[in-house]
Amino acid sequence: MRGGARPSPAFELVGGLEGGEAVPEIFGLWSVTAPPPAGPVSFDVASPPPADVPVWRVNLPAEARAADEQLRRAETQVRDTQAALSGVPGRLNRLAAHVGSKSAVGISFDAIATHEALPPAEAQVLHWLEAEPAGLDSSQVSFGLGETFAAWGPAQKQFEAFVERLTRLLVQYAWVETRIEDDLMARTIVGWGGDAGTLWREGLGAGQESMHCRTLALALTSRATWIQTITTVTQTALKLTLLAATPGGAVMTLPVAWKFVRQVLAEIEQHQERAG
Repeated sequence: MRGGARPSPAFELVGGLEGGEAVPEIFGLWSVTAPPPAGPVSFDVASPPPADVPVWRVNLPAEARAADEQLRRAETQVRDTQAALSGVPGRLNRLAAHVGSKSAVGISFDAIATHEALPPAEAQVLHWLEAEPAGLDSSQVSFGLGETFAAWGPAQKQFEAFVERLTRLLVQYAWVETRIEDDLMARTIVGWGGDAGTLWREGLGAGQESMHCRTLALALTSRATWIQTITTVTQTALKLTLLAATPGGAVMTLPVAWKFVRQVLAEIEQHQERAG
């Protein structure tokens, strides 16, 4: 670190969005920051990227073992997230089997007996689908469709914003950088079609080159995980439609799915924190 400057985040996504917008983080790894002021554009290893280009930047410690451990933890975090997302359909199938047989208008079940036997995320889903929008008091409010939209609008808007911003990130090419104590070691420029070219600082050893390859894989896997999140939320919403006990519940399956998937991922984060 030079001149006593504040160290950069270990895993950082810089720029690529308009007006300093942030992508809602869903697996607690990448710090999303605004780009620095635009400067001259050049594609050598020392030059800054254009302001509208997303940069996936990993800043590693100088000690090789510490750098390896930092990357290993991040790789495990992304793998665990992907595994949790892949497990969502099975959890929903078990939930459907638990609450009973389906009918043309949804599922009828005893709320208390059902919820007590379920994991917290699944129990919360059933509470939501019983047409009790968050923040509303059932003793004072009747639950029409307008009230359902009003209660769940923020969650739906958050998901829509996530999809919109991720789409804009994906349609641009990206730079992936590996730094060691804020000194740039290597940069890979990934094109729109997936082609890539890498610029290396002179004199890098095989271990440092390997670190950059892992950084590149981590960035691309993280992008793929965000896409997997969108797919999982959409598929979850379709399955939850079968569990909706009321017409209002059917309307709010997309925001419920978004909140459920985020709860599942929060379980993984809590597990990782305890393990760390």
